This record gives sequence, structure tokens and C-alpha cells, in this order.
Amino acid sequence: EEGLPSANDGNTPLASMRDLIGIHAGGLGENLAIVEDFLVNLNQAESSYVVLYNAAGFYDPERVLFVPLANVTLEVEVLDGALNAVVLLAVDETVLQDAPSMDRALFLTVDLLDTAFIEELHTYWDNVRAEEG
Repeated sequence: EEGLPSANDGNTPLASMRDLIGIHAGGLGENLAIVEDFLVNLNQAESSYVVLYNAAGFYDPERVLFVPLANVTLEVEVLDGALNAVVLLAVDETVLQDAPSMDRALFLTVDLLDTAFIEELHTYWDNVRAEEG
């Protein structure tokens, strides 16, 4: 559409997902977690969840959390070619503490997540959205 920048117009900054691994996640001025990875929906070929691990000690540091991309905003600034970014979470700490999580060591060794766990994730975040709704 006219007025919308295309991904290759030279004015739209693009970053590899690899460049987003390790950035901080939280609210403004908060550092609640670090971006560990992204989950991709293979049926739809799109990223669905950002995977976070503990940085601030508010939940078990041996576990990773999964937050839908619909609940995050990526604030990015590019200075002299360097990417400075933060993931702003549109959920509070209580929602994160209650969210389904997985042992970090296990997550780092599995290729595909268990179907029951994926259903648990979808159900939890659907309920969060319904309560906010």
C-alpha cells in the first residue's frame, strides 16, 4: 500500500533475530528478563513467542518463560550501526510469575516443544488477554 514502507526501501531498519538475543526485557526502567530465543510457528511461518530467562531474580533462574509477541513491544535505536534495543513487556510481574515455564536446560536441548505444553501456553495467554479485555 502507498505510504507503508517496504522491508527493502532502505529506510526501514531490519535486524536479524540473532541480534535480538540477549537484550533486556521489562517495563521502562525495569530489567525483568533477558531474551533467550523466539518460538516460530512452523505451520504459519511466523514468530509467535519471545522466550525469556531470568535476569532480576523475580522467578526461578533455571526456567524460561514464553510471552506472545502480541504482549511485547520492541523499542529499537540504531546508533552508528550498533543496535540498542529493549523489549517492553505489556504484562506485569504477576502474570509472568504465573505463566507456564520450562526448565532452561531442557529448552536448550529440545527441537520441538511438546504439544500439551504448547496448548497450556495458548490457554494461559488467551485467558490473560480475556481478563485484560
